[in-house]
Amino acid sequence: MDRGQGGKALVVIELHGTPKKPELRMSSDPAVYDQAQIVSLILTGSPGGQPSSGKGFDPTAAVATAVLGKLADQVAPALGLDVMRVEGQDVKNAQGDATGDTDTRVEVGKYITERIYLSYAHIFGAPDDANQNEAHVEYRMTRRLIMESVFGDAGQGGVDALWTYRF
Repeated sequence: MDRGQGGKALVVIELHGTPKKPELRMSSDPAVYDQAQIVSLILTGSPGGQPSSGKGFDPTAAVATAVLGKLADQVAPALGLDVMRVEGQDVKNAQGDATGDTDTRVEVGKYITERIYLSYAHIFGAPDDANQNEAHVEYRMTRRLIMESVFGDAGQGGVDALWTYRF
């Protein structure tokens, strides 16, 4: 990769571990880029500055989400799926407050009819008292009214009625 003044740098990305505990190591030789700049190089093609969010930067989550999201876009049609999502999900404590950590959520789904959508989601790293596997059913009753049900292996779930209005 070009460093801007005619020099070159080799960017090394190593991914080890398991889906629940991935270990990502990124470096450059010579050491001209930090991890945030390497992620920017991967995602945009140019090194950017440090991210401005106050929560700190998790390069593992950023790269994994970007790479898996691109892969999902290619794999879903080949498998006959309508939806394949890979996204970060905020981890919440017992009181429902965000802890600042994220888990990776992978969802695959299919529209059975124009009105019925079924999906399965797996949340990597979910705590013992939260769903690790979830089934989702969505039924579009009318153009504006949707019934939605989500239930998982930890006994958590619910049924919702959603009314939408677009203007």
